Amino acid sequence: MAEVLVGAVLRKLANFTVDEVIEKALSFYGIRDEVEKLSQELKYIKAFIEDADRKHIVEKRQMQLVKDLIDIAYEVEDAIDIFHSECPEKLKLPGILGRLGRLPKEISKIPFLYQFQQEVKQIQSRISQIKEYKETWGITTLGEDRIPQSNPQLIPTVDDSEIVGFETHRDNVVKCLLDEAYKSLAVVSIVGTGGLGKTTLARKVYNSGDVSENFGKPIWITISQAYDLLKILQDIAKDLGILSGNTEDKKELAIKIREFLEQKRYLIVFDDVWAKDFWENIKNAIPDKNNGSRVLITTRFEEVAKKADTKYNPYLLSTLDNEQSLKLFLRKAVPKMYQCPNGSTDNLKSLAQEFVAKCRGLPLALIVLGSLLSTKPYDFHGWKGLLDTMSWQVDGSECIDVMATSYEYLPFAKKLCFLYFAAYPEDKYIEIKDLLRIWVAERLIPQEDTRTLEETAMCFLEDLVQSLPRGVDRVLREEGGGVDQGDEAELLAEVLREEIRLI
Repeated sequence: MAEVLVGAVLRKLANFTVDEVIEKALSFYGIRDEVEKLSQELKYIKAFIEDADRKHIVEKRQMQLVKDLIDIAYEVEDAIDIFHSECPEKLKLPGILGRLGRLPKEISKIPFLYQFQQEVKQIQSRISQIKEYKETWGITTLGEDRIPQSNPQLIPTVDDSEIVGFETHRDNVVKCLLDEAYKSLAVVSIVGTGGLGKTTLARKVYNSGDVSENFGKPIWITISQAYDLLKILQDIAKDLGILSGNTEDKKELAIKIREFLEQKRYLIVFDDVWAKDFWENIKNAIPDKNNGSRVLITTRFEEVAKKADTKYNPYLLSTLDNEQSLKLFLRKAVPKMYQCPNGSTDNLKSLAQEFVAKCRGLPLALIVLGSLLSTKPYDFHGWKGLLDTMSWQVDGSECIDVMATSYEYLPFAKKLCFLYFAAYPEDKYIEIKDLLRIWVAERLIPQEDTRTLEETAMCFLEDLVQSLPRGVDRVLREEGGGVDQGDEAELLAEVLREEIRLI
């Protein structure tokens, strides 16, 4: 994001001038005012780029202007980096302040300072030139806002697990898990493309009363695209309460888990399996004592399911039909009504159908898009404005497109916090308090009169998970273990990190 770049350059420039030795040297040779003026220009550039982002500019002249301003930020950053690389080490030594007056009075005789001065002047000249171009070519406005100026309201909570038709799916999967016809170990696999709700369905099964009565406390392990067998074994052992120290011997761990599970009737859920060889690698830790134990797998690939077991055919999830899609979409878009707004015109109902058609029956796309619509006025203009910005292609990337659309409509400050999740490894637990402190320390949270920075950060976190929901079930928790604020907080970090990957 361009705003992030300019903000980073502004911080670098501020730190540059805060240095006591550098500040005195710049003042001594009359460069301090020029640097301060450049800093002010950068603040306006940052505000301009934020404005351009908020208004979703598409006009080519405006886009070129933004590009030129971004180049200015790069030039400032380069100038600072060159200064530091050319600055003699002796200027950084303690006690140098008292000896600065012994340096030549003519700045041209001090190469690194003179070069920096010339670069600052060139940048200022380029800024003036861009201003002239702006007037010459009539780039006087960025146009009207396409989205509200204020932060969107916190979306009313709706249980995303209550996806239309999932009760039947849950009952079918539970029936397989409890099937008395198979006493030997069996693997039940839920298969479907991204966005169909495999994890949501598995979580509904996992939380089913029938399951807990028959298997005790199930084990939930997330696998994902790149998995570490040792970590998976450690996670299983930890859930079972048999992990001692940081055992790093996979064979030893597998034997320990196997011996413990031999005494139990168990259910293990492996969520989001990608690798075809996964079951071959994990099965040595999964005993079969002919007592009705089960393994539940969610995967995008039917071949993964067939490699794991052939007793049960893979449970294939299909997309929702038009009626189901419309019901789920309206549940999120108009949460207080669960239908089109009272007094709405046929045109508004028609828009709802257009939104639904774009999601092609994918629950995730319907939930995210509906959540985004719930932040807008319940009228034709509010809905049509969003629809006009959606240039999706029917190529199977509907979920990615809806994630990107939802991201684009986030307020600027929340975008910065959202992008910060990319710094964490996939499926890593993140302590809520640690995350909020980092956001504050990185100056990503704006100061508000009525709240502390930490309180504002927590509100941002809650808003993000509401704006970009996803049927994933864990990873953000309070210090000391346990989950913060129930199922809502469990979703947060993995939700956001996955959206970054998709966008």
